[in-house]
Amino acid sequence: MVFTLLIWLLLFLIYVSDKHNKINQWCAISGIFFSLGTLKEYLYFELAPVIIEHYGSVITMDFITAVYSFMTAMLYYLAMPSIVLFAFYFSSYPARCPKEFRYIRFIVFIPAFILSLIFAPARISYYQHNSFIFWYTVSGYNLLYGILMTVLTIRTVLREKAPRQRRQKRVVSIIVLPPVWYWLLTIFVIHSLGISSLMKVWKNNTLIVALVIIFYISAAFREGIMGMRLRGENYHWDSDMEIAGKGAQYTSHILKNEVTKIEWCVSNLSKDYAEKTPEELAIIQRSTQHLKQFVNKTQFYSNDIVLKLENVQVQSIIQASILSMRDYVGKNIEFRMNCEEQECISCDKEHIIEVLNNLISNAADAMENNGSITISYTNDYKKHMHILSVSDEGHGISKENMYKIFESYFTTKKTNTNFGLGLTYCANVMKKHKGYIDVKSEEGRGSTFYLFFPFKY
Repeated sequence: MVFTLLIWLLLFLIYVSDKHNKINQWCAISGIFFSLGTLKEYLYFELAPVIIEHYGSVITMDFITAVYSFMTAMLYYLAMPSIVLFAFYFSSYPARCPKEFRYIRFIVFIPAFILSLIFAPARISYYQHNSFIFWYTVSGYNLLYGILMTVLTIRTVLREKAPRQRRQKRVVSIIVLPPVWYWLLTIFVIHSLGISSLMKVWKNNTLIVALVIIFYISAAFREGIMGMRLRGENYHWDSDMEIAGKGAQYTSHILKNEVTKIEWCVSNLSKDYAEKTPEELAIIQRSTQHLKQFVNKTQFYSNDIVLKLENVQVQSIIQASILSMRDYVGKNIEFRMNCEEQECISCDKEHIIEVLNNLISNAADAMENNGSITISYTNDYKKHMHILSVSDEGHGISKENMYKIFESYFTTKKTNTNFGLGLTYCANVMKKHKGYIDVKSEEGRGSTFYLFFPFKY
């Protein structure tokens, strides 16, 4: 029973982390089926004798055995198809192939239906003790599904190029694969081979699940996992680069209306002071300008990004960004550009210039507007990526902030002109380009932000 409670605890954490996410939902559903294994053992061997003793005239042992058989059938027939569906969602297959997945989500359960016709759920207890054919068939079925689930999961981790998402997916695979494979090996392989001395070794999965729970909670405190970060904040783990959203758009709409009213009032009041505007009105004017800037920035960054792709010379993008930022960063900033004139990438020029503007602005602030900023371009032929980088000689990023810098509204700057949307916007733009953004930083020695663009888009 302790094992069952541990599984339920883990499932509860996974579900509440992001209960609207299909990955979390199917992970929890498959976990419920897996928990039936220990639950049925507890009910049959621990509770059944007590029930028979007190309610034997109403509840017979045949009825309890039938319930035990049905629970076993649900475990053996439905657990693996459910976790295979989790693996499909985990691999983003429904988003990539929505038409095919509409059929796949039903097809994965067809073998379970066929098995239930061959080996009736009400007689599973009999088959367990009297039929090696049953064990060979059910074992082959579950092991094949286990291999499919594992291939989908590991392939997803290996194909993920963005470092932060790769870490997240690697952690999820560590949480899912060990307990599932321990169950598969200790139940189906051992029983199919008839190794009687190891029939109860499956109970050691309690320790594995306990370690997985500890690992899950630890990951939730460090960087967040499957949508949960144990600091009182929730985020969508498979789309954390999407920014602001509908809430920010609604807030911006309200702010814009109210700022317009205030601005109109200030304009009328200013007419009464032809010679000199009072300091109080000047303060209100500056505040309304700041709010307008915030609203415009939020609206631009929170709207869904639609790309206008074209083949653009990298040098022209860099030069356009430097030109637009030179007055902003001041004369004490030196720009260095390492890029051949003929180099080109397929991108949305406007958005990439804005991305570079954000990175240059952050670099200048990190150096207190005094130092050199190097913008470079290179190719990584192993990864099939174009790489555009922005390096500074600033104070660097602390380890505790490295996981936060791409989150909406997170900023370490203390001025009222920084909204904490810039880097999140940059990450979202790169995601739209089917690329990603990465950073390397050392406190006291500066930072380098890397923009990765796929060769073919």
